[in-house]
Amino acid sequence: MKRFMAMLNRNKNKDPPPTKLLDLAGQLCRDLQSSSPALEKLVGAVMDCRHKMYFLTNIHVVRACVLLHARDGQYDTACRLLEYCKAEEKKELVQLWHEIHYRRVMEQQQVDFLTPVQKFRCRKR
Repeated sequence: MKRFMAMLNRNKNKDPPPTKLLDLAGQLCRDLQSSSPALEKLVGAVMDCRHKMYFLTNIHVVRACVLLHARDGQYDTACRLLEYCKAEEKKELVQLWHEIHYRRVMEQQQVDFLTPVQKFRCRKR
């Protein structure tokens, strides 16, 4: 994490950022999925960076950002990230899109899970 932050600060004015930095961000997001405070710090640094669209080409970074926003109840922000990211894994992006909408409906209906029919209706909206 320290190495990533140092590289990010060194390369903040380079356009585009080095591929090594982008790969390191993806690897850290994948490795830190269970460590919430460290992942929040990483996502915060990526989202505050002026090159965040480059970072959003990596599916692991996209997933981490979207899941943190959804966990905090920022569903619209999570959806916008999915709309504008440039990640190539379309099937996984669609799955994340559905998960955000499932969470939104579960929160509105104050339930812990959705039935298959409720999930179908949610996807059709």
